Amino acid sequence: MISMRTLSASFAVVALAITTVSAAAENWPARPIKVISPFTAGNAGDTVARIVFDQVSQQTGQTLVIENRPGAGGTLAADFVAESDPDGYTLLLSSASLSSQVIFHKTLPYDAIRAFAPVSLIGIQPTVVAASPSRGFMTLADLVAAAKVSRELR
Repeated sequence: MISMRTLSASFAVVALAITTVSAAAENWPARPIKVISPFTAGNAGDTVARIVFDQVSQQTGQTLVIENRPGAGGTLAADFVAESDPDGYTLLLSSASLSSQVIFHKTLPYDAIRAFAPVSLIGIQPTVVAASPSRGFMTLADLVAAAKVSRELR
């Protein structure tokens, strides 16, 4: 049976080894960071990104360059980042479109699950579904029922 003293000493050795390896590793960020945005310049998402990443730049002391790559519902930007070196210097600014692309497209040029790792949530944007009451849609359930009927008629 391992004593508490032996266990503590083992943890101390592991912690010291990790600290030594970390000290030898490159301090991040050591060069400018590229943030790929799937939004057009001036779009609300782009504006929020510029405000947030300006603060990140100030706090890290490193330049963050926002590069807009709009198109294909965010797929162009996501594919660019998926193909980039996984070194932490190319980030994807994304929205719910990243996860919805998997549903809407049979194939994508990247694996949305394996190609990305979440870093941080920078905001929450509400989604609103609106329809004219003159069409008879008073609830979301009414709209869904009508959509199902319409789909069956095709």
